[in-house]
Amino acid sequence: LLLCAVLLHDDLEALKQKFEGERTKPYAERTATIGKIGALKTDDAAEFLISALHSEKETTVRSSLLTSLGTCGRPKAVQKLLAIIRDETAEFAARSSALSALGQVKSEEAKEAILAIAKNKDPKNNLRTAALNALSRLPLSETEAIWRDALTDTQPTVRGLAFRALAPLQDKTVLDLAKKAIEDPKEPESVKSAAIEPWKAVGGPEAVKLFLAAAATSDSKIRRTILPILSALVDEPSITVLYGG
Repeated sequence: LLLCAVLLHDDLEALKQKFEGERTKPYAERTATIGKIGALKTDDAAEFLISALHSEKETTVRSSLLTSLGTCGRPKAVQKLLAIIRDETAEFAARSSALSALGQVKSEEAKEAILAIAKNKDPKNNLRTAALNALSRLPLSETEAIWRDALTDTQPTVRGLAFRALAPLQDKTVLDLAKKAIEDPKEPESVKSAAIEPWKAVGGPEAVKLFLAAAATSDSKIRRTILPILSALVDEPSITVLYGG
């Protein structure tokens, strides 16, 4: 254990120097080093990431630092992320990235913070989408009720996220709402694309019929979503319907 601690300390010192030496380099090079620091999952790594966050001006790099704090997952890292999302004076980009990072953290406090924001339907809650994205990383058994409620939300982005999250259930209610969305000419294409996911999960001839009809009446984005699904069919009943269409 002592040897591991020494090696991790040496790794952190080397990564610190690398981080400092890359300050003028492109974002892609810098984020790789930042990710390695978070992967150490030590208190010292968390402290360095927090310190770097305070001095960093570049928004994309700050986002990478926040993501790495989520990967690190140490109590200090989690408390920093929680402090940012609770700070209403903080930049939206920082709060959104902190929420996304919290989705990686397996702690009740982090989960409760994400759930509180995801459940808040106030139009002024501009973090709700970010919270729902983070929510998608939690077990569906813990979030199913929220996603079911979101299926009829007024926000297209929220409905799309709900269709994708609930797709693995292959649930009749979800499938019926998804079919309605796919067939509704007034439904945004982003929602239609997401509504394809539950039917892709269940498959079968009925799904093929739905996809063929949608491909004939939708824009090229929807057709590009549907084509790989139809190309991958292997069961004879579905292929028969495909040839017939």
